[in-house]
Amino acid sequence: MMYTIKVTADDIAAGKRCNHRACPVAIALRRYLYDDRITVEATHMTSGEYATITRLPKRVQVFIRAFDQAKPVVPFTFRLPCPLSRI
Repeated sequence: MMYTIKVTADDIAAGKRCNHRACPVAIALRRYLYDDRITVEATHMTSGEYATITRLPKRVQVFIRAFDQAKPVVPFTFRLPCPLSRI
């Protein structure tokens, strides 16, 4: 089973560059996974009470780097395993 996560234009507009809790991907993940503790790094996300760390797909990593560098980005969809896997 997989989670399908949609990063929307609203997520991008509300996102803040170089902010682990407020980047568009973090905003979308919190919305879909109902977890306010989610933070996002360039390659992985951390979630849950016990800090489950999950590697993000390559296209998400590319999006985060582009967004943080103020390059143009567009809404997109990606998938994560359910339950979230640890690295």
